[in-house]
Amino acid sequence: MVDLEFANDLMTAPREAVDREAPKRERKAARAEAQERFRKGRL
Repeated sequence: MVDLEFANDLMTAPREAVDREAPKRERKAARAEAQERFRKGRL
């Protein structure tokens, strides 16, 4: 599995700004979604 920070660098077009916070936001959103499913009893 490729670390998300490196994947973000690899997938960004040349001369395009790399959003280094994007992987952190994605992990946070995925974690929040999983916790919400757990609270609602839908694993």
